[in-house]
Amino acid sequence: MALGWISLHRQIQEHWLWDEKPFTRGQAWIDMLLMANHADKRSLLGNEVVEVKAGSFITSELKLMDRWGWGKGKTRAFLELLQNDGMIIKKSDRKKTTITIENYSFYSNCETTDRPQTDRKRTANGLSADTNNNVNNENNVTNNIYIGVPADLQEAFKDFATMRKKIKKPITSKQTVTRILNKLDKLATTTEDKIAILNQSTDKCWQDVYELKGDKPNGQYGTNTRDNKSAYDKLGVTF
Repeated sequence: MALGWISLHRQIQEHWLWDEKPFTRGQAWIDMLLMANHADKRSLLGNEVVEVKAGSFITSELKLMDRWGWGKGKTRAFLELLQNDGMIIKKSDRKKTTITIENYSFYSNCETTDRPQTDRKRTANGLSADTNNNVNNENNVTNNIYIGVPADLQEAFKDFATMRKKIKKPITSKQTVTRILNKLDKLATTTEDKIAILNQSTDKCWQDVYELKGDKPNGQYGTNTRDNKSAYDKLGVTF
């Protein structure tokens, strides 16, 4: 059995390869892993703000049927199969279905325990002396550049910034923060929509913020004006 990790970017869901239907069971499982929140967050559901934990996501059987190109019976049977095998927890009410990935940290934590011993020694011996200074400097920079983010956006903005750091595109200047806030003002007029836009970029690991995709109050669909990247870039797979 092969061991080790690959990084799989959520943007693979936007690639043309992901549009081919019906999905296989394996592809549907990976799709669920990609849909799960990487951190606790608040999401707007109708007129209600709900908290969705890391490793969970809100959906419905109808949405999954459409995503995967499956019928109702196959979709329901697959979810029951995963739940019986201890892979997910599925909870439904009149408004939504919440799916939680069991042991989500196993799939999302890219820090492996089988790195070469020399690499671990190098980290311990070569970098430990600078750890405290680096942490203090980073905290000072972070506190300074985020001054001015509205209080009601701070939680969503923090999640967005954390995601940017994970994809190696950290926010390092006050100018970047200001640009993002100005763009949010142009894209949305309400706090709820601005939070939803930040959450959208966080979930999809987008470096910038864009108009909401999906159903809007007026029935229109949002557009995404990101520049096209190469096929490998869009796949987001690194070995």
